[in-house]
Amino acid sequence: AGGLIGWANDAVVVRDSSVTGTVTSTEYAGGIVGGIWDGQIMDSTASVTVTGSTSQTISGVGGLVGRSSGAISNTTATGDVDGHINVGGLVGYAEGVLSRSTAEGAVTGESAVGGLVGTLEAEAPSSSAEIRDSTSRGDVSGSSLVGGVAGSRGE
Repeated sequence: AGGLIGWANDAVVVRDSSVTGTVTSTEYAGGIVGGIWDGQIMDSTASVTVTGSTSQTISGVGGLVGRSSGAISNTTATGDVDGHINVGGLVGYAEGVLSRSTAEGAVTGESAVGGLVGTLEAEAPSSSAEIRDSTSRGDVSGSSLVGGVAGSRGE
């Protein structure tokens, strides 16, 4: 579930968008987009409280996007984020490039919990995951794999 789009495939571009409110989901959950594959989110803001399932099957909970394999740039997420696994202030599970972005909210989860990204998947052969010129400003708490920027670097 997302504040704007639940799921986006095939080079979808989200630009100059702003979302406020609350997003709650039992799977991918994000302030703007629940999940985006090979797309882009740029010049956008989410002032959204995002809550993901407490189930082990949750795949990503983020202030901006739950799971992303695309590029994210010039974005801000200011709401609190709460989930179980792969929980991030901006992106829950990232397989793409994150640049010039900011997360400003409390992030709470159990495992793979990060101020910007819960899990940065950099292990896959085709993955170009990285974080550039980005900032996290908020409390981050969890039981394992917890970081101010990223909770986990992947498998």
